[in-house]
Amino acid sequence: MRSKLTHQILMRKNPVPEKEAFWIRNKYKKKVSRSMRIFTPSDQTDRLTGFQWFSGLREAISDLLLMIINGVYVGNIKDSKDIQKLTEKQINHILAVHDNAKQLLTDKIYLCITASDNPQQSLIPHFEESIEFIHKARAENGNVLVHCLAGVSRSVTLTAAYIMTVTNLGWRDSLNAIRGGRECANPNFGFQKQLQQYEQEGVADARVKLREKYPDHDYAKDEEECQQLLKVYRHYVLHGNECDGKNCSDDSLTMPERKKPLQSENDSTSLL
Repeated sequence: MRSKLTHQILMRKNPVPEKEAFWIRNKYKKKVSRSMRIFTPSDQTDRLTGFQWFSGLREAISDLLLMIINGVYVGNIKDSKDIQKLTEKQINHILAVHDNAKQLLTDKIYLCITASDNPQQSLIPHFEESIEFIHKARAENGNVLVHCLAGVSRSVTLTAAYIMTVTNLGWRDSLNAIRGGRECANPNFGFQKQLQQYEQEGVADARVKLREKYPDHDYAKDEEECQQLLKVYRHYVLHGNECDGKNCSDDSLTMPERKKPLQSENDSTSLL
């Protein structure tokens, strides 16, 4: 969904040409056709602008497994068992963090972390191994799924810690960048405090160590992708899903497919 073509369609203020609509329609035909009448007949599609068309498409594909930054996906436990999705996304590494984390697929490389979605649960001791697991997979041109039960709290916390380490973003912006791609991201209060603690006490050294170990990684690209996600998040905060030609611009949205906000798997009182 993050291709150049889909981005061009999204930003288009004029009706979407049928050739481009046909490409998207066929790519997501099974998922979308059940809930979007704009696909039949095609002349309805032609009357929709790019943003209007994708606003409907976003809802229809809300269950798709989505990439946050290149090679890093956040999802739920259902995603971790969906062989078709994993194959389509070429995911070969899985980081599972929940109460009963264990290897489910023999052809994937796993990191399993047993942790509950509780504000008193400490995830900081697992940051280093999680960051190394994700980054090593990416360095080997792999794709990683980070998942918990709902893909809301524990997995988002570990992903935020990783983003903090590969970019210069603080914990708030790292979390909001994830929300730009996955609106339901909402770690519980305790996990947010731990991300804040990591920013104050550990991330500076972790950045140095990671860059020394992986000097050839394109950290600037990760930063750029996260900045684009932040634009999506900030646009949503200010304007919701509306785009009237004034509230959006060519570079304000690049990740149209986001899930609706949810509470954490247990309880999440946000610090934001």
